[in-house]
Amino acid sequence: MSTDDLDTIEEDIDALLRLKKIYIPTLETKFTEYKSALDEYHTIAAINTTLRDDYRIHRSTYRLLLGEFERRKAVIAKNDLLYDDNSSDEIELIESTIATHNTSTASLANTLRIATDAREIGININTILEQNNQTINDTNDKIESISSTMDRTKNVIRQIAVKIASDKYLWGMMTLLLAGIIFIIVYSVH
Repeated sequence: MSTDDLDTIEEDIDALLRLKKIYIPTLETKFTEYKSALDEYHTIAAINTTLRDDYRIHRSTYRLLLGEFERRKAVIAKNDLLYDDNSSDEIELIESTIATHNTSTASLANTLRIATDAREIGININTILEQNNQTINDTNDKIESISSTMDRTKNVIRQIAVKIASDKYLWGMMTLLLAGIIFIIVYSVH
């Protein structure tokens, strides 16, 4: 069983479902054939990992086509119970109304899902922004703390430099005085 065989069966079923009047026994036969081909392809895909994605696509298509077939079959069964064969305009109107309702319901459900997803994304973004804001505030506090520490350090260094400078002058003066005394003593002894 190949992908082309499954594609052919899918196209046949899709063409049969697009007809205004569907033939239930023919479609049931086609779906039985499709299911057995899909099962055979699943066995091959279980061995060959490169075919798994193709199998998933065909399985999804099978479910969609089967759902459409079941929906159309239910509409036909309901119409057979409710109406006689002479009321085809009413049947078409009801089918059109049901199709519009199904489309609207699906559209509303999709819109609700999108709105819910957007809300969750917004909440996540807001949480991230609050965390970033807190991080920025913490960083700003640390920078201010470092800045004040640096200012105090500058003042301490300036004070140390002043003390060192004044101590050098004192030592220099004492050295000159001592040198002068030694010079006087040495000069007076000679």
